Amino acid sequence: MTLASQLAEDLAPAFQADMLGRDLFYNGEPATGIFSELANPDPRPRSADSMAATSVLRIMKSAVPSPKYRDTVEIDGVTWRVISVISSTRTAWKLSLERDRRPVI
Repeated sequence: MTLASQLAEDLAPAFQADMLGRDLFYNGEPATGIFSELANPDPRPRSADSMAATSVLRIMKSAVPSPKYRDTVEIDGVTWRVISVISSTRTAWKLSLERDRRPVI
């Protein structure tokens, strides 16, 4: 067993729905992840010409090997879109999500 596989095995229970995780659909496929709705999860500046609800999703790389911009994440019937990868470890992604993007008038 490698260190990476040991870390993935040790972290997996925390991502389950009966611990910290939530059931969700990533691009239509069932998965679990740790979801937090925040004011601004990504420290990089946001566009001044739009507003959107934002959140952070931590998800195992085994569930999502390669997240892409605008991938869909459905949580409790609400559709979110991947905006960026905030950070990653050997075993998990930390993704910035948004929904309800609308222009600022």
